[in-house]
Amino acid sequence: MPLTDLAPGGSAGGGHDGADAAGDNLGAVGLGAKLRAVLRIREFRRLWYSTSLSSFGDWLGLLAITATATSLFDDAAAKNFALGGVLLFRLLPAIVLGPLAGAFADRFDRRKTMVVTHVVRFLLFASIPVVNELVWLFIAQFVIEAVSLFFIPAKDAAVPNMVRKDQLESANQLSLVTTYGLTPVLAGVVFAVLAAVGGPLSRAVPGLDEIDLALYLNALTYLVAAVIIWNLSSISGRRSGRTVDGETFFGSLRTGFSFAGHTPLVRGWSSASPAPSWPPGSSSPRPRPSPAR
Repeated sequence: MPLTDLAPGGSAGGGHDGADAAGDNLGAVGLGAKLRAVLRIREFRRLWYSTSLSSFGDWLGLLAITATATSLFDDAAAKNFALGGVLLFRLLPAIVLGPLAGAFADRFDRRKTMVVTHVVRFLLFASIPVVNELVWLFIAQFVIEAVSLFFIPAKDAAVPNMVRKDQLESANQLSLVTTYGLTPVLAGVVFAVLAAVGGPLSRAVPGLDEIDLALYLNALTYLVAAVIIWNLSSISGRRSGRTVDGETFFGSLRTGFSFAGHTPLVRGWSSASPAPSWPPGSSSPRPRPSPAR
């Protein structure tokens, strides 16, 4: 074998491995540089702070709401019903209101839409430990998810106005990593910490346990996120009353429902969603016991 075919390490083909490793390193460095460049844009960075807070609140709220629902019953079957009801009312709005939310976000002020949805979620999450009833928890969960549907397209439509076209991919990658990589882990850690301090806290503040504290903390994240969004005047804006192709608001809405009706997966999911009913032997939930003094 000619000496020129040998890699510096003494094995043939090693040069290719080294080149691949160098390329991977350059790709990692390039991605990191792109993410840092996106975060250097002041308006996008503040929007990212806000959406990170609300994403953290979403995951912490899911943990707290499921814990609240199961804590209202002693019977295992009733606990399962409560947990299933929470998941059902979390998913149902996307089927019922998805097309409406997208059409709405296209035509109304994005900043106001995002602020209103944050404030509504703040009020609803804060009300859950106060009311402490399963029916209200289901109602609040449905409305929370419903208004979230209006927030998401408004936020997505705001991002292209803050970054260059070639930065959109990096901005989306950062949002995905934050929403599905960082904030779920952080929410789990925070919920575990709250569970650890719940006992001493309930003795210091009667009537307040770790689940209530998680719900109040979750509500606070939405309030802070709303304040951040309110000060981002650059994301205000809406499309004109008619889209480029001349489609009206109701025409766009009709198109959305038509898509849902003619898509087998969506249609089957919608028709298969059962209406919730009280579990046998549980005509009403029991009040969650107050923490020991």
